[in-house]
Amino acid sequence: MKTTLLSHGKRGYVSYSMVLSIGVILTIMMIYAYRSASRTRALQADVQLHNDYLSKEDAVLRYIIAIAPNRAMRAMQGGSSASTSVSQRLRWENIFSDALTQANARTSIPTNMRTSLNLTNSVVANSGDSGLATTSRMFRGIGSENTVFAATGLNRTLGNGFPPALSSVDNTVNTNDRIYPIISNSKVYGSLASGRVGLPVATYPNFNLITYPNINFGYLRPGDSLVAKRNWWAFNLDLAANDTAPTGASRFKHADDF
Repeated sequence: MKTTLLSHGKRGYVSYSMVLSIGVILTIMMIYAYRSASRTRALQADVQLHNDYLSKEDAVLRYIIAIAPNRAMRAMQGGSSASTSVSQRLRWENIFSDALTQANARTSIPTNMRTSLNLTNSVVANSGDSGLATTSRMFRGIGSENTVFAATGLNRTLGNGFPPALSSVDNTVNTNDRIYPIISNSKVYGSLASGRVGLPVATYPNFNLITYPNINFGYLRPGDSLVAKRNWWAFNLDLAANDTAPTGASRFKHADDF
């Protein structure tokens, strides 16, 4: 019986092309998934870092509100400028530095707590921990007064969102108010505050009807009216600006007035 041999092509040619195609597709999908996961992780890390700085900034602001009135009262006392050692503690730079210390903003775990937990040799992996030593990078005045730590609410208006401006013709007060929290009778409600307080400024320059600020001192509810004079200063707060190099992050410029 005569048989005929069938001629076959190269075996596995079709299988190789399918395997290569599927392999290429899977590789591309894995690369895309890896890149997507990396971007998501980087975004989550950035959000967490920003939240960390935001929490620190809230704590620092609370301590500034507690410290500044005390320093302003000390600045009004006789002898407050008698020596550098006395006046230095009253400067805005040191008010902000003390607020950083009291808010424990430089570390996520206080040193005494680490000691009590026997963690003195531990390594903190929180990139938000920092010495926060360069106060001038974290605190700056608003607008044209960005070369000082806190811009005064004096002899100029910053517009809506800020309290009515005070006026002063006392050059000593005007100069020192950019360095220290100055409370003075020389500061009065003038034309800059006209229409933004409840009573005519010509009749009531020293004290006027103003709105109680959103600060819970317990005197009134925020938004209520009271007779007073509000001395205030404004500054940008950005703790992340001190650590831009190691963290690669910089928060938004947080404008605050006190």
